[in-house]
Amino acid sequence: IDQAVIDTCREHLPTVSSGAFDDPRVKVHVADAFGFVEAATSAYDLIILDSTDTYEDEVGELSEALFTSAFYKDCARALAPGGYAVTQADNPVFCAYSLEEIRRQFATAFPCTGSYLGLVPSFGGYSAFFYGSSSKPLRPTWDASWTESSYLTAATYNLALSGLTF
Repeated sequence: IDQAVIDTCREHLPTVSSGAFDDPRVKVHVADAFGFVEAATSAYDLIILDSTDTYEDEVGELSEALFTSAFYKDCARALAPGGYAVTQADNPVFCAYSLEEIRRQFATAFPCTGSYLGLVPSFGGYSAFFYGSSSKPLRPTWDASWTESSYLTAATYNLALSGLTF
C-alpha cells in the first residue's frame, strides 16, 4: 500500500526487478489489498500477496484480515481461469507456526493448492510460499521455453519445486 517502497526499489534496486515494473503485462495496484480484491471486477492471471507478517498471538495487526478464508476466497474469485494466487508464508524455520494456518486457509478458497520454498537472503534464508489455483498445480520442473532472469533460473525453479513440502 506504499508507492514509496516501489519507487525506492526502482531507484536503488533496479537489478532485483529487472524491469518488471515496466513490463506491459504487469499492472501494479497500490491499494489496500483487502478492499481491492473484495471489489475486484477484473480477472487476473496472477495475484501476488506480499503482505506484512503476522506473528504468534498477535490480534488486530495491520495484515490480520489478509490471512483469512474470506480474503483468500475473494482472491480466488478475482482470478482468471487457470490463474494463480501466491502468498508468502514466512520463514519455515523461525516462524513454522504460520505455515499450517495459511495452508488451511488457502485450502478453503482454492481447489488446487501447493507450496514451495524460495531463497530470500535478506529474510534469513528460505521463505515458504503457498499457491492456489482453480484448476492446476504449478509445473514441477522448469520449461526450456521459459526465459531465465537474474533470480529465476532453471536451478532456482527446480529447487523451489523439488517436492519439498511443509
